[in-house]
Amino acid sequence: MRFSFKLVPFALATVLFVSCEKSDDPKVPGYLLAKVTTDTYVTEYTYDGEKAIGTSSSSGGTMVTGTFTYDGNENIAGITYSDNAREIFTYSNGNITSRKKSDATDKLLSQWDYEYSNNQLTKVQFYDVADGIPYSAGFRVYEYDDTSDDPARVKEYTKHTPTTPSATYVYTYGEAKDAFEAASTSLKKYLRLLSASTKKNVVKITDGSKTWDYTYEFNEQSYPIKRVESASTGNTYSTTYEYVVIK
Repeated sequence: MRFSFKLVPFALATVLFVSCEKSDDPKVPGYLLAKVTTDTYVTEYTYDGEKAIGTSSSSGGTMVTGTFTYDGNENIAGITYSDNAREIFTYSNGNITSRKKSDATDKLLSQWDYEYSNNQLTKVQFYDVADGIPYSAGFRVYEYDDTSDDPARVKEYTKHTPTTPSATYVYTYGEAKDAFEAASTSLKKYLRLLSASTKKNVVKITDGSKTWDYTYEFNEQSYPIKRVESASTGNTYSTTYEYVVIK
């Protein structure tokens, strides 16, 4: 099982949209993450000033673009895709509680529901969808050892094991910033749904005897520019990150 924050093009299992982080020191630049390259896909982002307005993702010779829309609170309200699909977000107390993707005829394609406690994401419910009808496929439970957004453990339950986790992933973090730390508040609300960590870089994940180790290279502002994932199976995967500098 690969644990990179993978961007499956516009299935949106993981799509990365990142804005900038400002500094009070005008000599210190901020950053916008402009490009993510993995072994299987490339995703790029477009901005209006410091606000993410669109993205393009290519894999296997196929490219799909998406345009972001925002509500009056500057939360991401939806994403419209070049294949005429659309994703809609529902909020409660400032957090995303539902994410639904439909085709051009409004037929449901995918759905996720989310629960929070003290603004920490605690549960993700996911579904199989057949003929536009969602059926529970399982869920994940997030457990924390502190008040950060980065969970210490993630437990997965399937529809066949609703009371006993089929896997328990234990996370170890370094002190360096995660790429998602360059995100604006509205984007972080979305990104936290796509990756377990948004504050610090994951350096190790374990599930019983299985392990995934991560090493990084950083730029001058300590944002990652390369990550190498090494699995206990012997497989390795690389991800590189390119940033736009905001003066």
